[in-house]
Amino acid sequence: MSKIDLTLLSFDAVLLAGGYSRRMGTDKACLRLATGEQLWERQRRVLQNAGAEKIWISVRRDQDWVPTDVSRVFDLEPGGGPIDGILAAWEQSQASHLMVFAVDLPRLPAEWFMRLKASCVFGKGVVGRHADGAYEPLAGIFPRIWLEAGWRARRSGQRSLQHFLRQAEAAGDLVSLSISDPAWFLNANTPSDLVGF
Repeated sequence: MSKIDLTLLSFDAVLLAGGYSRRMGTDKACLRLATGEQLWERQRRVLQNAGAEKIWISVRRDQDWVPTDVSRVFDLEPGGGPIDGILAAWEQSQASHLMVFAVDLPRLPAEWFMRLKASCVFGKGVVGRHADGAYEPLAGIFPRIWLEAGWRARRSGQRSLQHFLRQAEAAGDLVSLSISDPAWFLNANTPSDLVGF
């Protein structure tokens, strides 16, 4: 494996699409938008437009809709949550940073990731923070140097990204940006949430 050049920042991405979509009633990643794209295709395009060099789609092993020419990583166990997809992508990536993006944020533009990238430095993550103080971890940028801390958290049973990010901020390893466009972060959980897309 080649060593990471510590003087440069580089960006890969993981699209988290391994949820069960129970409220949607069908796999939301495959929903067809008015543009003709499926939701996962729209999200991958956002990551491409934001400058991601490599993009993995994080899915369960029973999700067979991913085309064979698209790179995948698999949840470590069913219901493992976002941390599993992030860890799986970190293990594949050699970039200094990983863009993390949930498939069910259909309003988020590439502009958001460009804002985050502008605040990136080596070894630090950048996420948004809502008015209530909660982080927005599923549209953030995490440094690969957090990989071991991520594994420790998972082994301890602490899968909460909010908790993980609070610890990172306390250690001075996280930059949080105030979210000025909360509508961008609407989760699509039911078919009505995708009306107009």
